[in-house]
Amino acid sequence: MIGAKDFIEGKNMNSEPSLEQLDDFDGNESTQKRQTILKVIAFILFVGSLYAIARYQFNTVDDEIKGASNLMYISK
Repeated sequence: MIGAKDFIEGKNMNSEPSLEQLDDFDGNESTQKRQTILKVIAFILFVGSLYAIARYQFNTVDDEIKGASNLMYISK
């Protein structure tokens, strides 16, 4: 059974790597990982811009009253 003292001291955590054992710790990331992250960011920006363009182009109101001014600003 794992005691609190053993858990705090890290005696039973041999299955998890330390930060120094990770490949991309402290600025040592691979160029493939960096390129993948840049591609994901570019894809998200591209999809977002397509959505913004489509929303701007197709944002029309079909239930306008033809020939009437904006009724919100008419005072009584």
